[in-house]
Amino acid sequence: MGKGKSRGTKAHPESQSQDQSSQQCPPELEGGWADASGPDESAEEEAALYDAAKVVNRPAYDTKHLDVLQYNVPELNLTLTLHQSSTTHSTSSSLWLSSQVLAAYLLHTPRYARNPRRGALAVELGAGVGFLSVLLAHMGWDVRATDLPEVLRGVMKKNGRENAVLERLGMKGRMRRRELDWEQWTGTVEEVQRLTSSASDSSASSSSSSSSEEENAPSQDEARRINLVLATDTLYVPHLVEPFWRTFSSLLTSSSSSSGSAVQAELQPELQPETHGLVALERRDSPFITSSLEAAQRFGLQLTRVSQKKLRRIVRDALKWEEEVWCGVEIWEVKVKVKEEQQEQQ
Repeated sequence: MGKGKSRGTKAHPESQSQDQSSQQCPPELEGGWADASGPDESAEEEAALYDAAKVVNRPAYDTKHLDVLQYNVPELNLTLTLHQSSTTHSTSSSLWLSSQVLAAYLLHTPRYARNPRRGALAVELGAGVGFLSVLLAHMGWDVRATDLPEVLRGVMKKNGRENAVLERLGMKGRMRRRELDWEQWTGTVEEVQRLTSSASDSSASSSSSSSSEEENAPSQDEARRINLVLATDTLYVPHLVEPFWRTFSSLLTSSSSSSGSAVQAELQPELQPETHGLVALERRDSPFITSSLEAAQRFGLQLTRVSQKKLRRIVRDALKWEEEVWCGVEIWEVKVKVKEEQQEQQ
């Protein structure tokens, strides 16, 4: 796969060694993600980047200029149609590399890939185009794709509806859109109930009436236990770091302390997924990413890096990418610290 022309001037991760540190990236990319194409790139190869049929499953930085992508998921025997926009200034309107790597990880890790049966609920923070939410729904998860109102109205809505047409052809789960602003989220019982309810998609229109809000309001017994919280490329500006982790923590904490819905109570204990989270990111600014990850501890969260060796194998098998193609991407597992661990650190 190509290394890409559109990775821009994002700062490259600092060179670190060993499996659990940042990936060793090729020397020609050190110092910044500038134009990584070489002089040997032919006109045919350049033209191919504008042919949607020829860029299927290419790394996201090669496809930012395309409005529609075809994304093959051979593990599920399906092809997703993903709409994105290159005309907006929002980072939420296009596919990102870390989402592609996390998708491969989800598809090739048994605890996520196996059919979660009834009741398994996932919440994606900053869902953007909705790629992972749509994918998880096809994998059998009940998903809440969350973002700001303007994002819900954009390509996410189109992607959710267009790919939901496949429900008759075997879509096992369901994706519902929910408005969630990290800076406004307080984690009340009512907020969690509204987020996890089975009501129809949140109305993202600025002209929403109170009647539509009442229609979407869940009843007390519709609250659901969240089994998985995930996010990709959500640590990118300082002022959102604490609101992000506060929201993430409140979702994990509320679910860890709840017994779950009546539907989930029907599951055998070994089939009830442990409440935890996944965060995927690109280490563009290493000091900022490091401090952002450390901030999670202040909200009672414990982060564990997914083995780079394991990721390397999964990405090579799933996407046929060598490591230089996705250099800098990391996945972290997130759990709520047990009280004893929190007391030791205080």
